[in-house]
Amino acid sequence: MVFRCRLDNADEEVDELIAYLRKHPEKAETYNWNKLDSYRWLALLCKRPKYARYCDWSKIDGEDWAVLLCAKPQFAKHCDWVKLKGDDWAQLLARYPEYAEHCDWSKLNGQNFHGLLISRPQFAVHCDWSKLDADQKQRLLKNHPELKGCGDKENR
Repeated sequence: MVFRCRLDNADEEVDELIAYLRKHPEKAETYNWNKLDSYRWLALLCKRPKYARYCDWSKIDGEDWAVLLCAKPQFAKHCDWVKLKGDDWAQLLARYPEYAEHCDWSKLNGQNFHGLLISRPQFAVHCDWSKLDADQKQRLLKNHPELKGCGDKENR
């Protein structure tokens, strides 16, 4: 799983919040949950999913949704799938292909499709082959020769 690099102290803040709420569980009801941003919600929900009932799901961005769903797929019912970008979809579908029904395939670029098809060739039917360059197609066919002809114009 790929986590983005954080230059702030978000993880420490979340750990402090968890420690605080462990000591004072009654404070969870009155805590100002609005001050948590997307990444802080990601960190909190990955560590303590029980706080999901306080989550403002609209604050979570596409990248954090992809990471969260890879770690905690039980939150899929709350996902705003429109927020996910091509990179997010490639990462998520490589691990959880069952989410494909929600995917906007037009968001994937050549690099996204190439990476996804290496691990999940069954998604070749959704691939816009014109987005892959010659090297990507060659590497893909080397790994999955059964895909030969998938991108041919006469097969569309």
